[in-house]
Amino acid sequence: MAIVLLAMLCSVFIGTSLGVFGAGGSILTMPVVHYILGVDAVKATATSLVVVCVTASVGAFLSYKKGRVHVKAALALAIPAFAGMAAVRTLVLPKLPGVFSIGNLNVSRDAIILIPYSLIMLSTAAAMIKPTKIKSASPQPPSSNEISNPGTSGSALASALAGCFIGLLSGFVGAGGGFLIVPALNLFAGLSMSHAIGTSLAIIALNSGVGSVTDFLSGQHVDWNVTLILAGGSLLGMALGTRLREHFQPHRLRSAFGIFLAIMAIIIVAREVLAL
Repeated sequence: MAIVLLAMLCSVFIGTSLGVFGAGGSILTMPVVHYILGVDAVKATATSLVVVCVTASVGAFLSYKKGRVHVKAALALAIPAFAGMAAVRTLVLPKLPGVFSIGNLNVSRDAIILIPYSLIMLSTAAAMIKPTKIKSASPQPPSSNEISNPGTSGSALASALAGCFIGLLSGFVGAGGGFLIVPALNLFAGLSMSHAIGTSLAIIALNSGVGSVTDFLSGQHVDWNVTLILAGGSLLGMALGTRLREHFQPHRLRSAFGIFLAIMAIIIVAREVLAL
């Protein structure tokens, strides 16, 4: 019972993270499902995708009501991400061995995937913390749900390439990709942090949904008891996080996101290195 309560408290924090930063869902949910609740790693990944899909869907709906989801920016990034996510989870991931032998060292598949992912997170965090390296946010468009000027073909190509890259990484780690989606929307689409976060939640919901469907089609199983427990706490956290986000100034929100990203990257690297 104590373990279940701990998992529920963690899920509230996970939902709050998604609500405030538009990120941190699956990358935080997976360890809770695996390490605290004792679900095996493969099922934990599939379960975390469902929890995050449900939570991010609610968050995206709340953001959409406030005009903070940009449909064109979401589609420009999400469609390539879907392709990358589906390809990895159906064609690549099932064929990877659980352990790689590198000389005399046996390295787990998780470490091979998560350590480079964490290094990318650290470099992204540095860019988010330093305002001089970030595009200034574009003025708010007349329409609350679409971008009035989609940008140049170069920026569209950059968004497509970023989306594909995010989808590939998300497929490997079983995450919605918010840690990279928010910076991509801020850097390539020129959205303010508040709009980038709202749009990120919509992409995460869709991306996680695609991951869940491909898992189902490939025979992966979800622990529905765990899903219900975590989804309840995560939705509560989402409501709290959405309210907290309103109290951040844009530049402070961007810096806070960068710091949060760096902390998570360091924790992931430390966990994987200690496990070697």
